[in-house]
Amino acid sequence: MKNTIVERHDSDLYDHDKLPTSNGVRAETSLIKNQNKKIPLNTTAMATTGITSWRIPRLLLNFISVSPHMLTHAEEQLYHGLKNKYTGEYVHIRGDNAIWTVRSLCSPDNTTPIVLIHDFGCASGIWIENIDFLSRRHPIYMFDILGFGRSSRPNFDQTNSINAETKFIESIEDWRIVVGLQEKFFLIGHGFGAYLATLYTIRYGLFIKKLILLDPWGFNPRPDECQLNLTTPFWIKLLAYFTESWTSFSAFRYLGPLGLPLLKLLAPRWKRLAPVENSNKKSDTLYEYLYHVNIQPASGDVGFQALASWYGWAKEPIVQVDHSRMETISSEIPIVFIYGSRTHIDNTPAQQILHQRGSSNTSLKIIHNAAHFFFMEKPIQFHEVMIDILSDVPQGFHSLASRDDRITTTILRE
Repeated sequence: MKNTIVERHDSDLYDHDKLPTSNGVRAETSLIKNQNKKIPLNTTAMATTGITSWRIPRLLLNFISVSPHMLTHAEEQLYHGLKNKYTGEYVHIRGDNAIWTVRSLCSPDNTTPIVLIHDFGCASGIWIENIDFLSRRHPIYMFDILGFGRSSRPNFDQTNSINAETKFIESIEDWRIVVGLQEKFFLIGHGFGAYLATLYTIRYGLFIKKLILLDPWGFNPRPDECQLNLTTPFWIKLLAYFTESWTSFSAFRYLGPLGLPLLKLLAPRWKRLAPVENSNKKSDTLYEYLYHVNIQPASGDVGFQALASWYGWAKEPIVQVDHSRMETISSEIPIVFIYGSRTHIDNTPAQQILHQRGSSNTSLKIIHNAAHFFFMEKPIQFHEVMIDILSDVPQGFHSLASRDDRITTTILRE
């Protein structure tokens, strides 16, 4: 029998209340055999914005609803064949929410941990090409952002950006407390995850050893259409109108099993980014994983919409016209920006921050012939860069990455 849960807005839980203790003992299970892991009810609850906000016949709801166990199975298939061992568990935080967490088991204990935060529309499995490499030298922690992947899917108020921002950031801090990360760690974020990583560092920089931002979203201020002499096409305005009540993944949810071939049609690049091998089997595994990640009940995508204005610009960008929100980050925390040369994200804000902070604690690197998911598309070059970053290689040192003409490091000129 399927449980239908009506959730309430719990924004007050993310003000100043105390963190509740976890319910029961959290048993660690392998990713290969975690299908029997009890799924918290909040991960299967319907959000008020999405499927249940429309009057749809029960037969159609049964057609488009997908069990979270299918996502569990897709994740297990994605992790099959990795060399290192990883464990997956639900980390319980306030508001009866749970954060799905994957961490390495056989990493060195005397090195700095790495925490990975994925992009919008993804989940922690997106790091599949990199975790074996990174976990050889560092303990790895990666989690599904609240409202995404296998984590709980609470309600977000789409009209309240402050509440959404607070809920995302405080859920990360709650997660850190429960998993027991007391020492400083490397924080790596990609896209939307880089935006959240930056906001987390602004508020909780005490725990950050180095902030590493991969193709970060939300740094650029929205351009003034009048100054650019641009007019918004009618179809864009119409699309923006519908997205006020629909999220980015509504179409996939309503199409049910037809959504998977649609995803393959609209996102052919994932075939090139298939993990381990560029085989059809591996690419199908990646497609199925991302499909099941994004057809779960609307939640995190609603929270993202609360933070984003039309056309995907952040309502509160990191770099604004008169100031940068990163000014409050301590100069003792190094910041590294990494972009793909063919990405759709402008790196001008990173250059501005580099000039403001100086090259002693800030750097900008470009991986050539790579797009937004360069860490999957060009893993060898990405790993070369990460060796330098995680080893604190000094500026100008002739390292493996500095000798690679497929990688560019921006250096300030006097």
